[in-house]
Amino acid sequence: QQQQQQQRQQRNDHDQDDGIIVPHPNVITFAQVLSAWAKSGSKDAGQRAESLLRWMDELNVRPNAVCYNAAIDAWSRSPDEDAAERAERLLREMEHQRELQRAEDD
Repeated sequence: QQQQQQQRQQRNDHDQDDGIIVPHPNVITFAQVLSAWAKSGSKDAGQRAESLLRWMDELNVRPNAVCYNAAIDAWSRSPDEDAAERAERLLREMEHQRELQRAEDD
């Protein structure tokens, strides 16, 4: 876990290759897109937002409370029958991540 944090810090928000800076999405970028999906009114906004959270994990970008709240908001506006359960699952996941972060900090 500590190694992952170091890798995130080293990578920062971009790579430099042959003098060319290649930007990478960061937590702020994802938060903006998640918020846009939540406000979009699209029927699949909840699913799209949750998929973005999973993509963040793949990129080693740790979702913060703003990201989780936007995804929860997207599910709260969804007409899907299981939207409330999906939103609650994300809430529990966020709490679990918070507990893991506290354990890392200790």
